[in-house]
Amino acid sequence: TAAGSMVTLPADDSEKEQRLHDEVMTILRALNVLRDAGAMDMLCAKLDDETLAALRYMRRQPSRLLIDRRRRILLPDYNKEIEMPPLSKALYLLFLAHPEGIRLKCMSDYQIELTRLYLEVTNRGDRDHAIAAVESLCYPGADVLKTTFSRMNQAFRKALQADVAEYYTVRGANGEPRRIELPGELITIS
Repeated sequence: TAAGSMVTLPADDSEKEQRLHDEVMTILRALNVLRDAGAMDMLCAKLDDETLAALRYMRRQPSRLLIDRRRRILLPDYNKEIEMPPLSKALYLLFLAHPEGIRLKCMSDYQIELTRLYLEVTNRGDRDHAIAAVESLCYPGADVLKTTFSRMNQAFRKALQADVAEYYTVRGANGEPRRIELPGELITIS
């Protein structure tokens, strides 16, 4: 099929399935020719960003994670922005800053850093509100902490397939440090 032309599929499901199978096999043969000729870079240069993102996503490969200057959480290889409430985002940024992990019972050790992060991501300039919001997270077993974790992790699970989302969520056994499993070389904070 010529690039840019539409594939007409037969109405019968078995014929349609066979036609799709044949199209896939044609593409695979062409990809093998390009690979053998050392021209995969040329192919990638011709594919648009959306197609490349879809291919990466289908392969279940984690995207790079970028925190930009406006503190947006971006997955550029998937063309996605992960949105979450400011307190959840501040908590996520805290865990990104501590790849060794954080024990929840030690959250109060990070209160000043978390307050600074919260002030960076919230639209409010009210320092007293920020301090109060962060204090509510820093008590071991606090319901606010559980809710904030849930919202934070749910933002990734909502945007990504479950197995891909696991790279980005904060996880850990009870009593053990919790961390983000995404390899550090895929994380960039501006």
